[in-house]
Amino acid sequence: MNKLPTHIITNKIIPYTYSTQSQELRKDITTFYYINNRFLEIYELNKDLFNNNPSLYYLNISNEIQKHYRVKILNQTPKEFRESNFNKTYIKKQSDIHIIRTLLAKMQPVERLKFVLSIGS
Repeated sequence: MNKLPTHIITNKIIPYTYSTQSQELRKDITTFYYINNRFLEIYELNKDLFNNNPSLYYLNISNEIQKHYRVKILNQTPKEFRESNFNKTYIKKQSDIHIIRTLLAKMQPVERLKFVLSIGS
C-alpha cells in the first residue's frame, strides 16, 4: 500500500479535519473560565477574611451560586429545590468546587455575569 507524503497530509488533508467552534460556544467557554478563575483570584486577595481556609470560601460561593441558580434560573423555593431531581443529580453529596463549576457550566454567559455582579448585594 502506498503512503501519502507527510507534507500532503499536513498541508492538504489535516486542515480540513478541524472545524472552528461557533462564536457563541467560544464566548461561553471564555466566560466560564474567566469567572472560575476570578473566584480563585478573589480568594487569593481575601485569604485573611476566610482565615486562609479555601474550604470556607468555596462553601460561601457554593451557597451563593446555588441560591442564585435556584431563584433566578429555576424559580424554585428552597423546599422545591431540595426535593428536585436537579438537586439530587447535580448538587447533593458533591464538593463545593464541583457544585460551583457545574452551575457555572449550566448558566448562559450573561447569567454568569449577572451572578458575579449579584454577589454581596
